[in-house]
Amino acid sequence: MFSPKKYGDPHLVRGLRWLWSNPSLRLPTAAALVYRRRQLGTPVMRHLFQRVCQPMAREQTRGAFRFGLRLMAIDGTLDEVADTEANARYFGRLSSGKNQSPFPQVRCLYLAEVGTHAIVDAVLAPCRVAEQRLTPVVLLRSVQAGMLVLMDRGVVSAPVLSTLVHQRQAQALARLKANQYTHAEQVLSDGSYLVTLHPVGLPDVQVRVIEYRIEPHTAQRLAEFPSSQTSNHHDPRQLHRLVTTLLDPQQAPALELINCYHERWEIETCIDEQKSHLRLSGQPLQSRGSWSGAPGTLRAPAGPLHRALVDASIRLRGRLGPRLPQLHARC
Repeated sequence: MFSPKKYGDPHLVRGLRWLWSNPSLRLPTAAALVYRRRQLGTPVMRHLFQRVCQPMAREQTRGAFRFGLRLMAIDGTLDEVADTEANARYFGRLSSGKNQSPFPQVRCLYLAEVGTHAIVDAVLAPCRVAEQRLTPVVLLRSVQAGMLVLMDRGVVSAPVLSTLVHQRQAQALARLKANQYTHAEQVLSDGSYLVTLHPVGLPDVQVRVIEYRIEPHTAQRLAEFPSSQTSNHHDPRQLHRLVTTLLDPQQAPALELINCYHERWEIETCIDEQKSHLRLSGQPLQSRGSWSGAPGTLRAPAGPLHRALVDASIRLRGRLGPRLPQLHARC
């Protein structure tokens, strides 16, 4: 429905001829499709998204489970929508004046399954809304028991961790800022330590903090790579910090958690697939009205093709190497 092709393009309605083989039956015109699409509205698309976009990995799917938990990841991005007055008024632009974006921008927060790149939830909001405000919506709506949710340091907080553990019976693994959760209550056998957090209005939650540095030779090689325009130059001696709700170092050793966190980058690849490859066009999203919270209208939901790719990867098990990143770290 939101293909770059026009509604009246014969490729879009060619499949209808298989259903209506009688040549005397006329195929719908572009005007008819536009009219029916407007009648449909967003509730139907939202319901379709929630029904179809579910975790797809099975136990045989490589890279989909760790520590007996299904790996999920949360991350956000900015996307562009059609340049209409309604969209500009609702979604806004991050910049103004000579440097303003040519299109209004929408803040998108995704929950994706790491092993299959299946997006199972999406929250859309005006571009100036912070990802931290959108995260609780995704957690309460779509995170299930038995999931391990990977998050960046800009999203993690005491309320988020408490919600995951106490309300969703799920676990978390996230990157941590340098000044967060530094007061160790108990040092564990692998060098990590426990901290109890006290979020306002929510139950206390105990978390485990892991601090490590990359092995010097490996870190020096990484420092030789050029930095992007939006990141600081890599410091080989930087102290890296993670926080997790997996408290037992026997069940989840620190080095395995360090390796596991790098799986979070799979959602970056997933977002790139959605924005740059699956859309097949550099044009903005084609909605011309200001809508909110209708992820089914944003991307085509995972369907039979995506399922076929997942099944094929299971059948190829044994021919492909493991997806574990090769990281050398010192706790």
